[in-house]
Amino acid sequence: MADGLLSKVLGAIDRQKQTTKAGLGLLFSDPKEFAVQATAKYFPTRDEELQFRAVEQAGGDVTQTPYYQKMFDLAQFQGSIKPSQPVATTRGLFDEGWYHGTTGDIRQFRKDLLGEATGAASAKEGFFFARDPKNPPAEMLQKSNDPDVIEMLKRSGMTDAEIAAANTVSMKGHGAHTASGYAQIGGDREYREAMRLASIAEKKGNWPEYEKQMQIAENFATQKNNQLQLLTAKQGDARDLMINEVAKSLKISSDEAWGLRGGNNALPYSWYNDPSKIDYVKKILSEKGNSKEAIKSIDNFLAVRAENLAQQANSGANVMPVALRYKNPMYYDFKGSAYRDQTYADLVKEAKAKGHDALILQNTYDPGAGTAKLIDVGVVFDPAQIRSRFAKFDPKDINSPDILAAGVPLGLLAGANEVVKTPEKRKTKK
Repeated sequence: MADGLLSKVLGAIDRQKQTTKAGLGLLFSDPKEFAVQATAKYFPTRDEELQFRAVEQAGGDVTQTPYYQKMFDLAQFQGSIKPSQPVATTRGLFDEGWYHGTTGDIRQFRKDLLGEATGAASAKEGFFFARDPKNPPAEMLQKSNDPDVIEMLKRSGMTDAEIAAANTVSMKGHGAHTASGYAQIGGDREYREAMRLASIAEKKGNWPEYEKQMQIAENFATQKNNQLQLLTAKQGDARDLMINEVAKSLKISSDEAWGLRGGNNALPYSWYNDPSKIDYVKKILSEKGNSKEAIKSIDNFLAVRAENLAQQANSGANVMPVALRYKNPMYYDFKGSAYRDQTYADLVKEAKAKGHDALILQNTYDPGAGTAKLIDVGVVFDPAQIRSRFAKFDPKDINSPDILAAGVPLGLLAGANEVVKTPEKRKTKK
């Protein structure tokens, strides 16, 4: 990877004659050493990848992770570091916040592979993505409208602001969660092999074999879903035990241990999803003394979460943050109903027949390989409409099918010059 990065580094220096090594913050006269240092500076480690995924799936602030910062720095470097003149960009033409589940580091989406992942009719019509719902039904944004519950919370001493915060339903992370589920299914060898054989049988018109392989794939997906749900439940139990032990040790309320209430005793919100905040809490516990069980419960939670992440990593799962470009999308709002009055496939065909360049399915449920969460589903029909969040967005590449468009590698294990060797596994409804 170092040699590949070195060629990119030297090429960028040639193109940007006013940019010096000092401007890059790397002062090495030895080119090979320069490449090694640049690799460390711009390419995240595997641990940083896992941390990024954990924070993203938990709905945390991914922009504060080393992964995001390194990818951002590399995007700046490859796109001309700190240019003296404003750089033209097409970023404003793209709608960000979308996610796609995949088993590899996709450089471009291919129409000839549509439907390979799930065999679903809708999957053969377009490229599918998920995001957090932009305009969820108002009644779904509150946990309770019961006045008796609100009054009970007031009597417990909570302020109106604290009640409103505790009663608000957050849907942050729903898109990444759903895409992750599809990535985990598509990443398993048994599932991919069954889908491959089903595709061959379909092309040959061998329908008994097609049905057999599709059933194998469905059975495996169900089994995988059950495994993931067990791991998720195990992680939830470990987290709840940790919160109780921490609250007991610090002599604070459960809400304060969760970080749900303000005050001098409250821990930082979502502290268990941030390594630096976890270290902070463990330090407080160590200084207090008699906190052996609390610290043990934190270590157990981290071990269970690592097991969960390892299960995803071993399957080759990868959640890609992307941006989509469309001018004339068709919208269809399911309004939070679990029942679909129209299928995704029919809606996609309708959008294409009416000349729309995309379809946005609002407030729908799609389980992926896990618990169904309310999301928006986006479908586009041309690979040139898709970009990585970390792409350069160069105007001259506006019609390129390359989702990086001179940007940075999507996967953390990809080399500087690596291209994808595995077909994409798209987020779609079975």
